[in-house]
Amino acid sequence: MDEFEYRADHMTLDELEEITAESQFYSGVIKKLLSRGSKLIVGPRGVGKTHHMRIAYKQALCQRSKPLPIYMTLSKYLRLEPLKNSSSIAIQYFHCWALSKILLGLKDTFEHLEKDTDKILAPYEIQWDDLNLFCDQIEKQQVRDWHNSLLDKISVSMVSNIVDEAILLCNRKHAILLCDDAALVLTKDYMVEFFDIFRALKSAKISPKASVYPNTEFGPRFHIGHDAESVPCWPSIADDEYVKLFEEIYSKRYSTDIKDDIKKCFMYASFGVPRAFINLINQFHASTKATMQSKLNSVITEQAEIILKEFKTLSTKQPQYKNYVAVGQKLINKIVSDISLANRISIADKKQQFFLGVLQQDEYGKKAKDIQLMIRLLEETGLLVRVNPVKHGKNSSGPRTYERFIPHFTLLLNEGAYQVSKAGYASHFAELIQLPKEKHPLRKNSFTEFLTEEDIDSLSLNLPSCSNCGNLRSSEEQRFCMFCGTELLNKSTFEELTSKKIDELPLTNWLKNKITEETRIETIADILFEVNPAQELRKAKGVGEKKATRVIQEATRIMEEFLS
Repeated sequence: MDEFEYRADHMTLDELEEITAESQFYSGVIKKLLSRGSKLIVGPRGVGKTHHMRIAYKQALCQRSKPLPIYMTLSKYLRLEPLKNSSSIAIQYFHCWALSKILLGLKDTFEHLEKDTDKILAPYEIQWDDLNLFCDQIEKQQVRDWHNSLLDKISVSMVSNIVDEAILLCNRKHAILLCDDAALVLTKDYMVEFFDIFRALKSAKISPKASVYPNTEFGPRFHIGHDAESVPCWPSIADDEYVKLFEEIYSKRYSTDIKDDIKKCFMYASFGVPRAFINLINQFHASTKATMQSKLNSVITEQAEIILKEFKTLSTKQPQYKNYVAVGQKLINKIVSDISLANRISIADKKQQFFLGVLQQDEYGKKAKDIQLMIRLLEETGLLVRVNPVKHGKNSSGPRTYERFIPHFTLLLNEGAYQVSKAGYASHFAELIQLPKEKHPLRKNSFTEFLTEEDIDSLSLNLPSCSNCGNLRSSEEQRFCMFCGTELLNKSTFEELTSKKIDELPLTNWLKNKITEETRIETIADILFEVNPAQELRKAKGVGEKKATRVIQEATRIMEEFLS
């Protein structure tokens, strides 16, 4: 297995099992996935949500004492987003698509167990080929008349009955439904609809699980704690077992060791994200810089740029939050700067400081809501992690409670939080990270202390105007213009992404020119929606199977990175 492969969805189940780190933390996640009851597996991208869902799936497949596993992914949900502007029944199409994905996941399970798949759908007059074709067509926004019969037939109760029957056929006690990539944050309507399905499928025999981002908002009808238990899949750098866990991850991936200071630096810089840890190690080995410190600086600086760029992409993915992203970047930069300074002072006193404490306050006005939204975006993307609150002192209403946060450790390292001499920290980081922590976090009364009044006043939704009269909207949920009555249409994020030209793919100029001049392919959409894109690409002279495959892979990778 290639040690440079990062994504769990690009590996076989056997390869995943081979590199899985055995730890108390991840064993707890898998145990929750295999247990009864609905669960939300929570963490930012790259922490191992897909990895451990698929490990739980494999374990359940191989052991008859385990529940019947059904794995499905909602990773292509954004492909259905343009339907919201072109069809009045877009929600029904999404509903049917999500349920079809569950049934197709059940079919995969039956094939793994070498069971007869025809028995499952026989009583319902539905064919597997129809489900596959429906999903393929609807993901390309190709609405067909025959889809209506599926919309009429497929329901939550039907899927629930089929899963119940499958449990009996496989001689299992109950089933787990593993719903991967379920944080449909780019389409709020679909998110609400999916978690309605999630709630409705929960029963004594069916235990749904979903992987989501931190602080995901599920809509008005779904409540964490009541409808599902939240299970963290994001190891905290403050945990006692953190280093041990990443030592295990390293030993599963690499056969040769590296300097302990460097390894520990990357453990903390990865901020609990195994994919980032592996990438940092690989980039360090690939660096051509002369000294160990210069290699380390180069890799950390590049990683800091990557994670900040990822946060900035929210302006494209969710343009309504453009102003919150701009101020959010200022906020995280100021937090990192202040904590880095505080840590350098603490290190001089043989201690360390990387906690931020913000006083809990009962505020409900617009300013408080705007700040909460900005913090949610920072947490969702992993730039800020919330840890256990602490109490300190009293005020008129009782004990003062501080919410504690840790900013992304890569940003702290890049800011020089552990730079105590001109020699750098490559030779003594392992020693510094073991220093005792300050008794109290760096305390602030509010996040507004990091911002100017101008920054705070700029926090507002960036909503498109009415295309007919040009007047502004009053809210995200507004469907019709309050001035002229025209239906308000949102620009499709998916269409904006797929309309990007071939020129924007990381290909040679020669190859890009060949494609644009000698084929019908002009945009990423032309590759994704072409029936046989490889055949079309090979029409260009000098473009064979390998080059065509590479072009398709690059277009697909851009989609996956955007949606993950």
